[in-house]
Amino acid sequence: MSTKGGLQYRVVLTAKGAVVGEIIPLYGMRGPILPVDGTRVKYKYVTDLPEWMQKKIAALMITDPTPPTREIPGVGRRMRRNIYWITADTGNGETL
Repeated sequence: MSTKGGLQYRVVLTAKGAVVGEIIPLYGMRGPILPVDGTRVKYKYVTDLPEWMQKKIAALMITDPTPPTREIPGVGRRMRRNIYWITADTGNGETL
């Protein structure tokens, strides 16, 4: 997954809100390794997410979550029905 000029965030949407964790750009046998130090941010409502992230999730919601999924450059990838990998362009102020 491309991370030019930014970070990757794994967003899990749940009935209780959203959980966001930064993806560490190290690759194991099955793909990216997620942080193990508990660096996750929980949001009570999806509307509490940063607006830039809400827009990217909305764009990805119309894509098919059936593997293999495709990356949308500058937006991210829908991994499952409720899991999204979002590309943040830190050069444009897209941070948590």
